[in-house]
Amino acid sequence: TMKTTNAWVDHVFRHIDNIPAKRRVDALGDLELRLHKSIDQLSLFLAEANTKESTLLTSLLRAEHLGLLASAYKRKAEYLFRLTEFRPEEKDDLVSQSRDDLRKAKAFYKSGFDSNPVSHWNAVQYLSLKLVLDGNLQSERDLWTVARYMAENDEKNPKNDSDLIWAWGTLAELYMLKPFTAAAILEQDVIDASEKAKKYLTLMNQCDSSHNPAKESTARQFERYIHWWLHLGTENVPNDLKRMAHDIREILPPLKTLLS
Repeated sequence: TMKTTNAWVDHVFRHIDNIPAKRRVDALGDLELRLHKSIDQLSLFLAEANTKESTLLTSLLRAEHLGLLASAYKRKAEYLFRLTEFRPEEKDDLVSQSRDDLRKAKAFYKSGFDSNPVSHWNAVQYLSLKLVLDGNLQSERDLWTVARYMAENDEKNPKNDSDLIWAWGTLAELYMLKPFTAAAILEQDVIDASEKAKKYLTLMNQCDSSHNPAKESTARQFERYIHWWLHLGTENVPNDLKRMAHDIREILPPLKTLLS
């Protein structure tokens, strides 16, 4: 399943430095096969007339389906970016392919949110990729507001602790992105947004260790800005973004602590 593949991809990336150099290329190659298989399987449930539309029966299932497909393309893009370490002579081509797969991920996240606006996790992933790829979110202020409303609704009326904690993660990232929905980015707006994001991650961090998987996933998401997305060579990526991501991410413990 896609969830199993995602878990395996995360596991390999998490321990890549501990894999002997001679085996790393094989390990990454195995990831590529798994990702292609997952993408192919998930694509079977896309509508023939509209390849960004899911044929599953309920809006909840359609949103999850499209979000999983987006996640597969995002992880494939990360695989391609990581591969530049082992094939430096192909770096320009691999980075270009990574961008292309991120664009596909962005489109599927948007379709997932359109299928079910309750799925604020799809919205924040779409917004993050749009900012990284396009340089601003000025055309997405309304979508940002809807996503915030949906996440706040989960925060105020959670079905369980897990929904509450994931809502905090969404809200933290949404507030980091908020300044870039404006035409002019003011330093005070950046400071205010960062403080709100840190507030939500502080709440998450105060939860007990049974919720470490959510903390780890959230920390890894912020690390994508720092170590990956802002190194894609995309023009017009805001200068404040990496600094904000780094400062906000520091609220959560190191990944190795969350994995112990």
